[in-house]
Formats: sequence, C-alpha cells, structure tokens
Amino acid sequence: MKRLSLILLALWFFACKQAPPPITEQPMSPEIETKLYELLKRVPYTSNEYPGLEFFYSNVADIPTHLDPVFGKVDISLLPKTAAFNPYLLEYFSDDLLLSENLTQAIHKLSPKEIARYFDVYISAIDNQYFTGEKGKKMNDEEGAVCVPFKQVTYLLKDGVWSKGATFSATKEEEAATLMDNQISYRKGIIAPYENVCQVDNPNELSERIVSLGAYDLEQLHSCDLNEDGQEDYLFSFAEREGVAEAHRRVVILLSGEELYKYRLLIAPNFSRMVYPLHQIVCKGGYFTFEFKKDKFVVEEYITFKYNKYANNFLLHRLGCINLSMDKENPYREVQLTTKDFGEVFFEYFGEEAFDEIIDRRWSGEEE
Repeated sequence: MKRLSLILLALWFFACKQAPPPITEQPMSPEIETKLYELLKRVPYTSNEYPGLEFFYSNVADIPTHLDPVFGKVDISLLPKTAAFNPYLLEYFSDDLLLSENLTQAIHKLSPKEIARYFDVYISAIDNQYFTGEKGKKMNDEEGAVCVPFKQVTYLLKDGVWSKGATFSATKEEEAATLMDNQISYRKGIIAPYENVCQVDNPNELSERIVSLGAYDLEQLHSCDLNEDGQEDYLFSFAEREGVAEAHRRVVILLSGEELYKYRLLIAPNFSRMVYPLHQIVCKGGYFTFEFKKDKFVVEEYITFKYNKYANNFLLHRLGCINLSMDKENPYREVQLTTKDFGEVFFEYFGEEAFDEIIDRRWSGEEE
C-alpha cells in the first residue's frame, strides 16, 4: 500500500512538472485577451491594394522565419467598423494615413477599448512549437516551413468580445493544402460582411471626421429614404478646400441604411466640378436630384439618380444641362440626357465631366 502511494505521488509530481499546452491551445481567458491586444500593438500594418480587398488592413508580411514570440506565425485582419479608420474614406480624404508607417503608428497608439470600438479583428495563429521540428517533420526545406502535424487556430474580436473561432489541423503533408483552402474560405466568410459598410452613430460625426482631415469642407448634408425601404439614408457633398491641390473636386458620399447605425457606404470621388455651385439636393418619389444653379450664373445642371432593386444600387436616371445665356453668340440651349444616351451608370462611378463631349455635340447641333 505504501509503495502504491509513493507511485501515485510520483505520478502526481510528474504531472505537475508537465509543460502547459501552448497558448494557442488554451481556452480563452482574461490573460489571453490581454496578450491578444498586446499582439495587435506589436505588429506593423498595411492597407490592401488588391481589388476587392481594400476594405480592411493586414499585418505586414515579414520574412518567413519571423515568428511572434507569443503566438507564433500570425495573420491578422483588422476590419474597420467606424469612419475613424475606414479605408475608403481615407483613400479619398487623407491618403497619408494609409501609408504603412502612419497607419501602424496610429493603430499602436490606440487603447484596447479604442481598438474594440474602431475594429473587429480576425487572427489566425500557428504556435511556435510547430516550427521547431521537435514534434514533427518540416514540410519542405525552406526557412520558416511549418512541421506536420500542426494546428492553426483562429481568434475573433466582435463588438468588443474575444472568442475562439475555428481550428484547423493537418496530421500529414498532404492535408496541409486542404487546411489552407478551408482556412481561407472560413476567413472570407468572416470578413466579407465588412465590405462597403460603415458604422455611423451620428451622421454629423462622419462629416466632422472628414473635415478634420483638412482637405475638404462640407457643402450639404441631406437625409431621406433614397431607396424607399423605410430606413433613413444620407447624402453628403464635400468641396475641396481652396489651396488644397487645385481645389476643383467635389466628392459625394451616400450612406444607405441597412440596420441601426450600420450603413452601406458609396463614394463618388469625381462627382462634379466645383465651378458649378450646388444649390440643393432634392428627394422626391424615389428619385434624388443634385441641383446646380446660382443667381446670375448662366448654366444650370440637374443630376438625378434612382434606386434599382435588381442591381441593388443607385443608378443615374437623368442629366440635364441648361445654358441660360441670351447672347446671340451663346444663345439659350438645353440638353436632357437619359438612360437611352448613357446606359447604366452606378452612383459611385458617376463623373459629370464624362458627359462634356455628348453635351457639346448636342449644343452644337452635331447630334440630336
């Protein structure tokens, strides 16, 4: 009996001395949450330039041998929620912040509370132990190659709450490619809902954020139900400040309400020239029109859009241009262009200058 007790005691001591599981295979805890926030403030970030990937930020791809000291090989996607770090807004209103060194510095200055406010986060991690070769065989001879078997775990920060996502395992080399495909598919499903979406608690805060970036001033802010879905939508017109570049550009933003404080974000970066003064924005019967006119200004222009439920987007409906001059050399003329003239033009791709040629031809009588 005494001998059995000694054996059990020895086994207990042995178990106590066993190393704890790697951090990536431990359940979530306040300590791990703290380490995840520390990880986010430890890596450099970059904006994505590939089409369809511009809506989030990634950690900079480093040399293959570089592993995070705590979590190993990590891939991070920061998914902006608010206007503060929205890459679409920054692209058109402050591209300096999108430079990797500026972006990294700005994110590293954020507190955990601010990170949770501005971003949701997706992280995949392969623990350091799977790169040492002690527990498996390297998949290839390249530096930084992972060894099999290995596990890839994911962490999610959603609305300020950390959780563990899916875990992917490969027990042999042939399974690694399938693991990668499954992980990429899983990641796409997580990040896709953030494309062209912005959380806006107060529309005035959005305009104040853009004005604070220093290149544009708010001309007009107009609200109405643009697509007649019962949700409030917003139109913002911003004019480039004098002395900034050539101060010739007007940018229009459309926020289409999807749910409480969540909007689809559409930006028309080259909407119109500032030479035409914006008088007002009018919404009526499912149409919304930008009216450009001013006392003693000899040209009036009217640009009308309408929501198309089949395209699930806002399309150009009509463009009218009127020359009010009564001079003999420059008499009164009017041009009205419809979809028969320009086809399908989405709101975010509209640029008034693109219609100059056809308007000039109509005015000159070269084209009826």
